Amino acid sequence: MKNTVARISFFVCIACMVSIMLYSCSLPIFRQQPTSTDLNRADALFEEGSWKEAITEYQSYLSRHPVNPQARLKLGRSLMEEDRIEEALEQFQKILADGDRNHPEEVYFRAGRACHQLGQFSEAEHYYRQFAERSSMVDLQLVNYYMKQIGAARTAGNDAANSLVENAGHQVNSVHDEFHPVYSPNIGHRFYFTVHDSEHTLSIRSTPEVGASMKYAEVTQGIWKTEGTLDDEFDHSPELRLLDFSENGQHVFFTRPVTDEERTTLVGAFESGPDEPAVRTWDHPVFQSRLGDRDLFTIHDSAYLFSSQRLEGYGGYDLYVTFKSSGNWMVQNLGPQINSPADEIAPFLSVDGRQLYFSSNSDKSIGGYDVFFATFDDEMETWGTPQNMLPPVNSGRNDVDFRLSGDGQEALLSSDRTGGHGGFDIYHVYFDQPRTAQLDWSQPRYFYQVSAFRSFALQESNAVPSDDKPVFELPVLHFGERPLVITPQIKGELDKILEFGRLYPHVGLLVHVFTEKKANTNFGLYRPVLILKNAIDYLQEHGLDMSRIEMRLHGHQYPRSSFNSSGQQRTASLSRNDRRVEFEFTNTKNLPVRFVVAGEEHMRDDGSSSPYQNWKSKIEEVYFRIRLADAEQLLKRSDFVQNEDLMLAVDGSEDHFTYYSGIFQKMEAAQKSLRVYIAQGYMDARIVAFIGPSRIPTDLITSEMIEAYPELKKYIIYQK
Repeated sequence: MKNTVARISFFVCIACMVSIMLYSCSLPIFRQQPTSTDLNRADALFEEGSWKEAITEYQSYLSRHPVNPQARLKLGRSLMEEDRIEEALEQFQKILADGDRNHPEEVYFRAGRACHQLGQFSEAEHYYRQFAERSSMVDLQLVNYYMKQIGAARTAGNDAANSLVENAGHQVNSVHDEFHPVYSPNIGHRFYFTVHDSEHTLSIRSTPEVGASMKYAEVTQGIWKTEGTLDDEFDHSPELRLLDFSENGQHVFFTRPVTDEERTTLVGAFESGPDEPAVRTWDHPVFQSRLGDRDLFTIHDSAYLFSSQRLEGYGGYDLYVTFKSSGNWMVQNLGPQINSPADEIAPFLSVDGRQLYFSSNSDKSIGGYDVFFATFDDEMETWGTPQNMLPPVNSGRNDVDFRLSGDGQEALLSSDRTGGHGGFDIYHVYFDQPRTAQLDWSQPRYFYQVSAFRSFALQESNAVPSDDKPVFELPVLHFGERPLVITPQIKGELDKILEFGRLYPHVGLLVHVFTEKKANTNFGLYRPVLILKNAIDYLQEHGLDMSRIEMRLHGHQYPRSSFNSSGQQRTASLSRNDRRVEFEFTNTKNLPVRFVVAGEEHMRDDGSSSPYQNWKSKIEEVYFRIRLADAEQLLKRSDFVQNEDLMLAVDGSEDHFTYYSGIFQKMEAAQKSLRVYIAQGYMDARIVAFIGPSRIPTDLITSEMIEAYPELKKYIIYQK
């Protein structure tokens, strides 16, 4: 019995001792210390680019092994990848502060990059120099590139006294990327932008895999606030990217991926017609997203800026302009003054057509992409040296997508500078003085027109004889009883008018309207204005100022039908329908080209005679008309509709009407007719002199003109 009790006591003691030992092993002091396996896991995460997880593992490892410069260097690099630049710099400085001469040489370079991006340029220069002196594997070309940027930053100074840059705020920006802001072309205090929903920050040279959506922000109670998507009709895809709007703001250009490597350009209509899809592919003959073209900027609907990596460039992305000339799309590289061996992207052209804003990562940048501007010199026909916009507009990071507001007082840009909400944010720029390039118009309107315009705008003494000038035909449009529809064919004809109107901004445009039936009433004479309203609106919406346009209504007086020597009727017009619109430019004397109406040259050569040809011959040089009345509304009498050579002139805004009658080569005949009209009650009637299509102001009649046209002397006497 005693032996049994003793054995039981022995086993109980053994069990208690084992339990105490197991419990003791569970205490922290007895736990096994971490091994190199923890560091291997951190390194594996680092190599695969899992920066957040790598940061956690490195921090855990370094809390137990603080003296490991390689691990701390990778922690710093991971923090930089996550845009935690200040924390990264702290890690690099810890390595350099431990006094160990065996720390990695790379740490100097990384510390320099962190200081550079934080705008600490002197410190960045110090670290770059230390790296260049100590490293045997230094990439001298890369270090030299960064050193040139540091030099540019220290030389440039800043413009903080004249401009302010502030983040658009948390109601616009997020931890994702917000970029490419574009002011609304039609709605004040609104801009559109793209937001990238990916977990990773957006590379400035983004790849097609990036998901994106297009949104808009408005000023609400004094602050910017995201209000919604651009348009529900075509903003369902998460991978769209905004480019720009059409000239009138009724269409928007954007891209979407079609493969992992290619994107396609789309155009969306905010108000599509019954036969027009809301979204369609935009097949431009020059700009091709699928070939890598990007950053489309609309100058107008027949001219665009963009950036591209085309083989004929100067290296990297270059800036190009594409525009229509004589119906064909041309493309021009903006030249070595603008483009460098580095990348030039995100162009913006000012209202005056002479100041170009863009971003470049050349060695003139103070870090990453900077915003530059350059001014076009008309005399030299070239761009001036690009100027850095300076801090605070630029930073040590990437500053892109710069766009001025319409009044030049403000601007928008996107930047991944430190202190934002994450990735790229949208920033608002305020200027002390407006950028005057947004307030003025130039002649010619745009920089790419200067060369042609200067060669065309010859002095009168060197003017080319009219018969020696190349001839350009202006289109004839035919219309019916219903409002004119802007078909692709008619759009093409109107685009020809717009092209010449933009090239020669000093010329006026006359729109001659003819009908085939006699106008028995005042409204019958005016009615074609209503039918042709869409065409006039199209010209206005695409950049032709209404102050340059005048419609002249001639009724049925000048059909193109003619009769040959045997009395048989023949038609010299392009169509048997005499209901037509003809275009004519005024103030074209010094241009080296001559404009004619389509089919006009043929009529001159075929030996026929028509009322139209007789009319054209009577108004070739100086002649006189009777101005019956000026009014702000249609005249409330219709007896004049029977008058010979009647003309109703309507200005482009359609709120001023001038009635004319008669075409007289002699003042005596004009004065005789004037007395008749006064007797009929047209008490304000008076004689007006014309030369070709244009009225002759009395104060512009010169002695040379009187010598050439003696009737003008009688006209001056009449005026007195």
